[in-house]
Amino acid sequence: KDGIMTVEVQSNITVPPLDLSTVRLRDPSCNPTTVSETSLLYNIPLSGCGTTLKVMNGELVYENEVRSLLGDRTVGVITRDSEFKLTLRCSYNESSDQQLDIHVNTLAPPASAIGQGDLVVVLRAYPDHLSVSCRADACFLALTVLDVQYSHPYGIQDYPVVKYLREPVYLEVQVLNRLDPNIKLALDDCWATGSSDPYSLPNWNIIVNGCEYEGDNDLTVFHPSSQYPGLQFPTHYKRFEVKMFTFVSKGLQLSNSVSL
Repeated sequence: KDGIMTVEVQSNITVPPLDLSTVRLRDPSCNPTTVSETSLLYNIPLSGCGTTLKVMNGELVYENEVRSLLGDRTVGVITRDSEFKLTLRCSYNESSDQQLDIHVNTLAPPASAIGQGDLVVVLRAYPDHLSVSCRADACFLALTVLDVQYSHPYGIQDYPVVKYLREPVYLEVQVLNRLDPNIKLALDDCWATGSSDPYSLPNWNIIVNGCEYEGDNDLTVFHPSSQYPGLQFPTHYKRFEVKMFTFVSKGLQLSNSVSL
């Protein structure tokens, strides 16, 4: 209308929620007209902000993009942010306005981490508590973090387990086949890699010297074994959670899996 394309971008259009501060038009100097915590409103002129014009089948087709891509940002070794690309097209004939077509393209989230162990110590991953609510035309899946019971770990048949970026991954390390109550498991260092080779690069610290890695904005959360009364030898266990992430380099995802 009046030579303007209007579009609203909401943060909940992706999983995890989109970081609105990274959203740009083709011309990054053009800013949204209205900004809130959950949405951006753009009024995009057909003659500016990077809008292009093509003549197709006797129609004038104007096109621009609203996007948030890793390649447009400065990122480090890992990221937990979603990518987003919204293509805007507006076409006109000589006498009437045509419908605005919007196409949303988002990348699929990477696969989750896979725990591995040996005959002495084993690393396991546990599922979240999920709740599903429905209405007449749709169903919604919501993650409800209750008291994590660590009762039934994922089995071999459950892998690969799909996790979204920033979704918690609940992990457990256990000493196997030992009945000595004086044994106390201590985790010095734990790290993640993009392959099953524990010495491959890149890698990312999860636990350093028995503590959470201070270089991560989402710190590892420890769950004391003392809060689980069903354990015969609580000192044989270490339980913790990390937020899901993926490895990137120069704005590109290096792998669709993470191994611990």
